[in-house]
Amino acid sequence: MSLSCENLLGKDEDVEETTKDTLPIKSFIKKEMTIEENDWMINKDTSMKKIKEDLKIIEEEKEEIRKENVEDRTSLEESEKQYV
Repeated sequence: MSLSCENLLGKDEDVEETTKDTLPIKSFIKKEMTIEENDWMINKDTSMKKIKEDLKIIEEEKEEIRKENVEDRTSLEESEKQYV
């Protein structure tokens, strides 16, 4: 008993026609998205934008902290010189 690709995949509109040289390729492009899939894609895009904004804010805060640390270090060195 041999299994054909047709038996494995079943009859489906998404299965493309094949030749002897190729295997059937199931199409990954959907003609319509369900409401849930569409909402998920929108939420995913919104989440990614929010994450990028948060990362930008974090980088700006890190830079401010670095500047403050340099200023603090400089003032500490100056005060040490006064006491030496």
